[in-house]
Amino acid sequence: MNQQVIKQQARDWVLRINMNGLDEREQLEFNTWIHQNPKHQQAFSKTEETWKAIGYGDELERYIASTDFTSRQTPFVKYGLGLAAAACILMLISPFIFKHHNHSETFISNHHGNSEYYLKDGSRLRLSGDSQATMRWSKSSRELTLDKGSIYIEVEHNTQKPFIVHSHQHQIIVVGTAFEVQQSPSATQISVTEGRVKIEKPKAFLWSKKHTADTLEAGQQLKLHTDGNKGNIRPFDKNNKLAWLNDRLSYEHEKLEQIINDINRYSHKKYFIENNKIKNINLTLSFKTDQADAAIKGIAASQNLSLIHRSGQIVISHPR
Repeated sequence: MNQQVIKQQARDWVLRINMNGLDEREQLEFNTWIHQNPKHQQAFSKTEETWKAIGYGDELERYIASTDFTSRQTPFVKYGLGLAAAACILMLISPFIFKHHNHSETFISNHHGNSEYYLKDGSRLRLSGDSQATMRWSKSSRELTLDKGSIYIEVEHNTQKPFIVHSHQHQIIVVGTAFEVQQSPSATQISVTEGRVKIEKPKAFLWSKKHTADTLEAGQQLKLHTDGNKGNIRPFDKNNKLAWLNDRLSYEHEKLEQIINDINRYSHKKYFIENNKIKNINLTLSFKTDQADAAIKGIAASQNLSLIHRSGQIVISHPR
């Protein structure tokens, strides 16, 4: 099957799931399709990201409501869009992509340190070093996508317009609270300091084997992995976990792998751990973010590790 057909099928499924939902038979068909080929999952995920940019907008909802799709060859209301119709509708609504993007804002921080922003609704957004987030506004919701790094948000209370944070395939839904979201290539970790948050997967990701919703209270933390697994809800040390808000990194019995991930957000040098044994070294330490490179040298000396310059990065390894 060529890539163009797969893309058309992915568009069809995204529209059917988001506009009408799936009955039991259709859900089985979708599960079979999504697991047939890794390219199906890739195409579906990319199409879903496009839908996030256009499908939640008020303008699109009004467009769908005012358009008679039942006159098409494939009935929209009862059966969803066919392949050709799916491609057609995504082309028809492309103006809304650009219109909706006019209501988005991108927030970034660099390796020099943290950044802080006050959103137009009064919410306060803070980003750790080398982080990026994109905010989209509509009349019914406030939606922020964490592109990379870590953010801490103090959400302005608004029961009529929930605040939704997207990270990997998960979404965190709140009304008014404060929490941190930390993203790595393989996981998302949520730490709540005030109020309560609900964590779930968008309905288009129901093909995942584990998609139950979780609720976190103040003082609780949860790590969600991109492979569908998740850790246990547990308490966390606010002073250590959120030390970066005060330009420090602080750890108690933390794996070196996580420490290096954090240091890489504040250092222009890029550090890489050579083997899993070193990654799992547990350390307790605290240092200012502008002293990250000095901290690495101290760690290497105390653990008898070598720092080797190789291909534009510094490799942390055992002495040979």
